[in-house]
Amino acid sequence: MINLLTSNITTGETHLLIGYSAVSNTRIVSIIESGANPILITDSQPQNFPPNIMQYVTDNKLPVLIDKDFPTKIPHYLTTLGRAEVDSIVDRVYVSLPSSQLALKQEIYQRCRKLRIPVNTTDSPDLCTFTMLSTYTSGDFQLGVTTNGKGCKLASRIKRELVNSLPSDIDAICKQVGELRRQIQMEDKAESEHGEHEDDAINNHKFNSFVPEFNKTQEDLKLQRARW
Repeated sequence: MINLLTSNITTGETHLLIGYSAVSNTRIVSIIESGANPILITDSQPQNFPPNIMQYVTDNKLPVLIDKDFPTKIPHYLTTLGRAEVDSIVDRVYVSLPSSQLALKQEIYQRCRKLRIPVNTTDSPDLCTFTMLSTYTSGDFQLGVTTNGKGCKLASRIKRELVNSLPSDIDAICKQVGELRRQIQMEDKAESEHGEHEDDAINNHKFNSFVPEFNKTQEDLKLQRARW
């Protein structure tokens, strides 16, 4: 069964990272760049923060909670560190704990499921409700690749091959096409079919409908412009 791929708007959300490992660094950067607010909980002060992560800590963009007893306080953290508008429940959880703490990982997963909090557990696909894609970003253009747990290195390799085939100015292309579409909509003041401008609305039953070459009506011209 395939997974449902989405692009989540996480601006202003609170994302909780439980445990710290090398993969946490990438997650922290992605969370902050998406506009969300990460909080890291560990049982000891990490000694190997890379410079960019250390800078986030210095700039107060990454609060670090050192709590040796955090395994006994998981319910408290899940329901008190979030935003007021969602009753202080955190919006998303990333778990990065060693395999020796399997019982704790399972407990966190179960509690997140009950609270309907999306949770990702490193190296434990069966303890995840979402996975992180191998991504490429250029301006408003984003590309994501997943093998659904079959290998992160394979996903990265496929992503590199795809990125190498993209135009070097793909971000400018997206921006210009978006501006053209906006201008057409404003100039024509035409009502579009509900949802037709969503990224997943590739084709519908009207896409190949006939537009006459001669004696075009104003509506025909609007349709042709919008399709182009």
